[in-house]
Amino acid sequence: WAFWSGSAQIAPLFEYARASWKTAAPLRMAGFDLQLTGSGGSVMLDRYDDIKRCFTLTPHPLPVSVRSSLPNPTHRLARNGGTQVGGPRDTLLNYAPPMLKHLDDNAAVIERTHGALEVARMRRVLQTMMEYRKALDLRDKSFIESYNLRDRVNADNLIWLIDERVRGERVVVWSHNAHAAHARMSSKFDSIGDPRYAMESTGRLLKQTLGDELFTIGTMAYEGQSGVPGGPAHPIARAVPGSF
Repeated sequence: WAFWSGSAQIAPLFEYARASWKTAAPLRMAGFDLQLTGSGGSVMLDRYDDIKRCFTLTPHPLPVSVRSSLPNPTHRLARNGGTQVGGPRDTLLNYAPPMLKHLDDNAAVIERTHGALEVARMRRVLQTMMEYRKALDLRDKSFIESYNLRDRVNADNLIWLIDERVRGERVVVWSHNAHAAHARMSSKFDSIGDPRYAMESTGRLLKQTLGDELFTIGTMAYEGQSGVPGGPAHPIARAVPGSF
């Protein structure tokens, strides 16, 4: 997301990751977030290309009814990139259920082409897309329910990655403090720790599964300004001596 990739503070991290690709131990990256973001629907298009590659290489391509609906998804996906809620939703998300059914109906054949692990990954991608569809619909009715669905799915995806894709390896997960915390939060994100609070946390769910294997570091601003790129900036007073 350009919020992060366009940040001067994050640039050295990307350079470090890029430099690792020339070493004997390159960093491998994977997405886990339910929410698709990016400018111009680019992330959605990447998802479409990923799925298309999976199905076009198998002896059982997608049914004509599905393929004919996706001849050129660029325009539809571009209208529905990122967190957009309003407007048409005739995107790739709508075609996830029939694609998942096709994958399950032909799993044995598709596995012979791609392998069981890749089929399991594609199944999870499609299931996550279906959950994202639910989250978008829920957001119109209840932001809390939509937010909690997102964090539950994110936790499930991370556990799957840790157990199936990178078992036995060290994993670094980058997320916002609100998602990384090991506790629920108030609906205004201004208080943390009370189990009765409404907002779920990916970190809390991961902690329940991983226990002491999970170690989380939160970052805070010491001074400067805060704000969303392109929006107004709000000053942050320098932290007083002795404060957290």
